[in-house]
Amino acid sequence: TDIKGFKDGEWIRLRIDADPIAKKYSVAVDGETVASDLDFRDPATADISALGFTHYSASDARVPCSMAVDNVKITAQ
Repeated sequence: TDIKGFKDGEWIRLRIDADPIAKKYSVAVDGETVASDLDFRDPATADISALGFTHYSASDARVPCSMAVDNVKITAQ
């Protein structure tokens, strides 16, 4: 799901709040919630053991593009 258009070279602040018990998550971009109460892709997910990022081309969703990720912070609540 495309939740916000991005420009090449544009840095954003991305926040993902995930609840593995409820199997739901929300996404905020630059402090603005852009999607909430989304279902986990795999309903069998019981916990979060890894974090990965992939960015795909806007012109062809099958083509991965380069992306930089900086200052990753993971907290448990």
